[in-house]
Amino acid sequence: MIDNCKAESQADSGGSIMYDPVPIMLVEDDAVDAAAATRALKELKINGSLIHLTNGQEALAYLQDDNNIKPTLIVADIHMPHMTGLEFLHAVKQDPNLQELPVIVLSSSEKSEDKDLAFSYGAAGYIVKPVSYEQLLEALKSFKDYWSPNELPSADQQPESAGV
Repeated sequence: MIDNCKAESQADSGGSIMYDPVPIMLVEDDAVDAAAATRALKELKINGSLIHLTNGQEALAYLQDDNNIKPTLIVADIHMPHMTGLEFLHAVKQDPNLQELPVIVLSSSEKSEDKDLAFSYGAAGYIVKPVSYEQLLEALKSFKDYWSPNELPSADQQPESAGV
């Protein structure tokens, strides 16, 4: 599902032109967890369209298709069918065209091995899925508070080469 993922401009109620922000990708196979995360992102007014894919294979194929808009941030579960979140994270970080995308792992796994592997693969963060919606909201609020003052690169932004 891709929600409001347009690169077109729109006029707001005051007549100003607004551009849809670069989307956030949610890679989550559990419909209830995906709905809760989507609701929490909207409630926290985290700007961005949402690209929701249900497994790592779909997400990797989406990212590797040059016709698709790239997300500013990826939030991925670990336990998914076809390709786990850790396999997905590893594939993203091994792809020179994708490796700069920040990936946050959102998982029910509290295993230190999963956390260690996620960070060794290049995860930008690891959030253990909370039991309640309120706990999820608080975890995502912490995430928002951390990322809000930071500038996230767009996927097509190239590093400036040093002047010679």
